[in-house]
Amino acid sequence: MSFMINRIINKIKSKVIWYHSVLHAYDYPETNDAWIKHKSPVLQSNDIYFDPYVYKLDGKYHMYVSNRTYNSIDLFESINGTSWNKMCACITGNAKGAWDEIVNRACVVKTKDSYFMFYTGQHSSCSQIGLAKSDDGQHFERYFSSPIIIPDLDIEKNSVMNPCVLWNNDRNIFQMWYSAGEFIEPDAICYAESHDGISWKKRSNPVFTHGDKEYERAKVAGCDVHYINGIYTMYYIGYQNINIGRICVADSLDGITWVRRENNPIIAPTKGAWDAHSVYKPSIIYEKDRIMLWYNGRKRYIEKIGLAHKAIKN
Repeated sequence: MSFMINRIINKIKSKVIWYHSVLHAYDYPETNDAWIKHKSPVLQSNDIYFDPYVYKLDGKYHMYVSNRTYNSIDLFESINGTSWNKMCACITGNAKGAWDEIVNRACVVKTKDSYFMFYTGQHSSCSQIGLAKSDDGQHFERYFSSPIIIPDLDIEKNSVMNPCVLWNNDRNIFQMWYSAGEFIEPDAICYAESHDGISWKKRSNPVFTHGDKEYERAKVAGCDVHYINGIYTMYYIGYQNINIGRICVADSLDGITWVRRENNPIIAPTKGAWDAHSVYKPSIIYEKDRIMLWYNGRKRYIEKIGLAHKAIKN
């Protein structure tokens, strides 16, 4: 009897915490700094998709997205960025008990010879980062049976995840920004470098943590970094609390020391919409006349992929 009573009490407590936190979902406008949301999600199905990563090649957009229903990382393609066709499942969760029993939150870098997929593997409340490779960007094979980055710093606790990787032509290195900390929603953003994409050296961690503003007072995570004209720009998730995320922007000259923009957050939940309770995990493409931003949206526990854009002034 006492077990049932405690279970009921815990359920009530969790609902109270949920409703209290989402009361603050509309503390900030749904868009800022000339960003415009598409009203409807651009990727939704009976499967649950989350955490997109998008790049453009040969006139097509390619989206690698986590499939929660089938425990896979799937590839979609699109001509316009709004209508997507599923190509294949690129990689699926490993055998039960493996460090990457669950796979998600991938980033793909194309080199001259192959595609590098840096992905998150999860098992038993631990997240680590692995590597898979492909010749065609669709069919990936794990490069190692073990992770390439593990949580071994105090800030990382039991989880490193959500890698964002760039190839730096000037320095001939891979640069990775990754989230670290809690298993469900990590706490901070860390940084590592590699000459081959396999052996990584962590530096100056963490490089980005929560700020003093309400929109990111709890934690920051889930970034997408771009290097343009000598400046790194990071689109990241700012958490007001664990249930409310918004998309924000910061800039850096070295990829390590970051300055937040004054007009944060740029994308926030829309009341009554499909992304009513949280927006998170941005993925960015710079076009000639606009910036396109795909993101996760959530209403209660239902996740879908949305799109926003902003015109570039010439």
